[in-house]
Amino acid sequence: APWLLNLGRISLGFTNGISGYLAPIYIAEITTKNVRGRFTTILQLMVGWGASFMYVVGSFVHWRTLALLATIPGLLQVLLIFFIPESPRWLAKVGREKELEAALLCLRGDKADISDEAIEIKNHVESLKSSSRGGIVDIFQKKYVRPLLTVVGMMVLTNLGGINAFAYYSGAIFVSAGISSMVGLITLAATQTVVGILGTTIIDKLGRRPLLLVSSAGLCFSSFLTGVSFFLKVLM
Repeated sequence: APWLLNLGRISLGFTNGISGYLAPIYIAEITTKNVRGRFTTILQLMVGWGASFMYVVGSFVHWRTLALLATIPGLLQVLLIFFIPESPRWLAKVGREKELEAALLCLRGDKADISDEAIEIKNHVESLKSSSRGGIVDIFQKKYVRPLLTVVGMMVLTNLGGINAFAYYSGAIFVSAGISSMVGLITLAATQTVVGILGTTIIDKLGRRPLLLVSSAGLCFSSFLTGVSFFLKVLM
């Protein structure tokens, strides 16, 4: 029934929105400072791998079969989430200090010395509480205008920059270019994997801003070339 398909698509968008927001925060809060950047990047690498895997599998099976196969990772995630610890920083925020230490021992190992890290987390959470008592309204203060515009601008412009069009219509783009959809999607999957691994290895060496500049420039150039090619095809 069409309404079931629409309901599934709406719920998928809803859950993707929540997980896309929570997963990076959780990873950042359970990792140490020296590897936090790489772990956060690994999340995006896994997202790329998942999309690449679906590109490849989708070249061989019907979309209904692909949708059923996609339920397997979701089911595994639901089951495995019961075995992961709560965020130590959230536990510190709500005052559950014993559970905070237990979570750190689970993450760092039973014999690890977590006393210094536990104190650092508590002090950091207390400093945040004392400096942000006004809640979400605080971000609209004049002193936060620049970071707020930066965050909103990156989120909005990245999504409007053409990346979603490439993701959703990549098969049609390859066919329009005279390339087999299967060959194009497999090549895309391989490219995403290589670039994702490269980004993971250099993000803490080169910094975030240079990688953002390179990726934004690449997206702009790719969108321009794709748009020009479709425009010329219409003229011809």
